[in-house]
Amino acid sequence: MDNSQFDNEEPEKKEGKFSRLFLGMIVGGAVGSVLGATLSDEKNRKFIKEKSVEVYEKGKEFVEEKMTPEFITGKKKSGFWYSLNRIFHGNKE
Repeated sequence: MDNSQFDNEEPEKKEGKFSRLFLGMIVGGAVGSVLGATLSDEKNRKFIKEKSVEVYEKGKEFVEEKMTPEFITGKKKSGFWYSLNRIFHGNKE
């Protein structure tokens, strides 16, 4: 394939083509993952479920241990990380 056709195009057109390609790859990967998990056999679905729970628990542990409001914002009790911490811990004030 000759790339000379792309050399004469404006930068906005090149960027638009790349954005559409990238978006198509992301959407295709997501659809493929969902279909693969849905159409797989029982053993694979069980494995995917176990790993999903494991990743969720590790993420929850990370937020609970490391992302406390005092760690992120000092003494300030507001903001994104404070809100996220309250979601996992409930209202403990």
